[in-house]
Amino acid sequence: YLDQWVRNLDDIQLLKTVRFQRTVIPVNAANLNINLIVTSDASKSIAVAAVHARVLLTDGSYSCQLFTARSKLVKTSTIPKAELRGAVMAASLGHVVKYNLGPQYEGAIYCSDSTIALYWIVQDQRALETYVRNCVIEVRRFTDPSQWYHVASEDNIADLGTRTAEVSEIGLNTDWQTGRGWMKDKFEDM
Repeated sequence: YLDQWVRNLDDIQLLKTVRFQRTVIPVNAANLNINLIVTSDASKSIAVAAVHARVLLTDGSYSCQLFTARSKLVKTSTIPKAELRGAVMAASLGHVVKYNLGPQYEGAIYCSDSTIALYWIVQDQRALETYVRNCVIEVRRFTDPSQWYHVASEDNIADLGTRTAEVSEIGLNTDWQTGRGWMKDKFEDM
């Protein structure tokens, strides 16, 4: 365990060097409106939600910047249930950001790589077990099912929080802070 402890202590020291850009609206923004891209992912033991702010630039492209993120330890019997728990966390976190942005909020989309969790969120005619049903009710309390989309695991930035990652993967100008490439595309091209 000594080697692992030494690596952990080295990583903790490296975390002091991680910097975040404080502003999400760049100087070349076309307006002050902010769209949100909220992603969620989970493993058997942890769920992660990340909110990225998208701003239209004067040249017609988009800027994307990490707004906030959250993780939570989960204890469920299956990964799809953990993914659903991550979706609940994403819906709640997205709602808090929407509320705090006030008139600057323009809209939001929610993304998950779990087809099962997305099916549960969208499907309303099939009877669901109590835990799943309560999670779906909570997601629908803060979002509309039409706001939810599937994203491939390799394109889901929230996946970074569910696996072992290096400190270099979360610094300035990384995908964690500036979003994946598709997050900067026009909505039709996503």
